[in-house]
Amino acid sequence: MFKLSRLELKTFVGLLSCRRDRPLLSGMSPTALLIIIVSAVYSSALPLVDPGLFVISGVKTCGNGEGYCLLGTDCSLDKDFMEDRTGHCGGLRGAFTPSAHFICCSDSKKGNEVEGNIIHTTNFSKYPPDIEADMTTENIETTTLSMDNIILESETTVIQEGVKCNMTNTCDSTIAFSMEGSQFCMGSYVGAGWVVTSASCAMEIFRLGMKNVGVNFMAEPNILESFVKTIIVHENYRPTAPNLLLPEINNLGLVQLKNATSRCALCLPTRGQGFTGQVCKTFPNENTSDTNCEAEVESLQGTAKEEFLTLPCNGTMQLDYQREKSEKGKPLICEGYLSGVETSAGIGMTIFTQLSLYSDWLRVNMEPKPTQHFRTS
Repeated sequence: MFKLSRLELKTFVGLLSCRRDRPLLSGMSPTALLIIIVSAVYSSALPLVDPGLFVISGVKTCGNGEGYCLLGTDCSLDKDFMEDRTGHCGGLRGAFTPSAHFICCSDSKKGNEVEGNIIHTTNFSKYPPDIEADMTTENIETTTLSMDNIILESETTVIQEGVKCNMTNTCDSTIAFSMEGSQFCMGSYVGAGWVVTSASCAMEIFRLGMKNVGVNFMAEPNILESFVKTIIVHENYRPTAPNLLLPEINNLGLVQLKNATSRCALCLPTRGQGFTGQVCKTFPNENTSDTNCEAEVESLQGTAKEEFLTLPCNGTMQLDYQREKSEKGKPLICEGYLSGVETSAGIGMTIFTQLSLYSDWLRVNMEPKPTQHFRTS
């Protein structure tokens, strides 16, 4: 922090260049846009910003462009700011090198405007509003980040976090994990080398040894696509359900491949996106069949009041909540969205972890250099 008096004028010169749809603060360059950041001059009619505070305004997701994104995690660093819990500055997290955390603040003096230490930005993309999920599960931790989808010219293609995904039901991105030619679980490719699967599948990969596990697409069972580089298991997953008659909560995992592929990738749902009542599809019990099971998706409430998705037309004739078959982690696809991964099966139904409740967890953990979580007991 620079220590200046409120009457002293201090000018900082920075450069702002454009990286895709987000600003990047970089070194000196004659082609970059020159931004002058001036510390606030004292005025009783305006909120005061302490010299050295770094504030960005005009961010759509923070107060609909009227709020202030403050560098750091505490709006109380300045007495004239207060935290705005209805907004967020998540889009700025990766916009700087190194990455920086910003918090959404509002003016504690309503109607006033902060004029000092502010970069006025131009929004290059439209951020969709966050959708609040009806969820009371205490074990699931979420942030206020949004998925930031950008619609392209094609009605069936979008970009999620810089990765092109396909919203048609013809996208075949189902992955098979195998060892010595024998498949033991499944997953779904979502782009940039990432596969979404169940925590139970990811743990099986860890137990067998990541370097020993082969990866191929179900559409090409004889072609080895890659090997496993990293696995991530939801930190609140427990291998044993507290009630054997109900599925395991937080049964979700990620697998990063050593070789990223340009194959078709499914779109991930936004936070709170609903699928109950939609006609969705998954693979039948016999993986050798080319036909998919399609039916209207229903919801199932667990012990912690979290919701699972169920597909009535695809199931077994006996309770099998601790499923050890080769289909765990297989996808539930609704209108091109990867809406669930199989966690367990019951009489006449298959149960899926609902991914729209975990969209923030997926987004954070698929960022570069994720934290690895291994749980062995």
